[in-house]
Amino acid sequence: MKNLEKLTNIIEAILLVSGEQVAISDIAEKLEVSDKEMKEIIDILKQKYSGSCGINLISFNKKLQFCSNPAYADDVSAVLN
Repeated sequence: MKNLEKLTNIIEAILLVSGEQVAISDIAEKLEVSDKEMKEIIDILKQKYSGSCGINLISFNKKLQFCSNPAYADDVSAVLN
């Protein structure tokens, strides 16, 4: 079994590379992670990617996804458009 820190890093990488929502059940099944561990990992990632961070973690419909912090929408738009 992988330690919690390594699992958190792996899931962080999966979400970054995916670029879209990923089902929590798919992550748990493929990485052999318990529901309890998934909850802990999600809590860690939500705390890490919150507040003034440029990236936020959103959880909806039993899926996870990274998104940009809406507080920086105007600046992001100015550069990318």
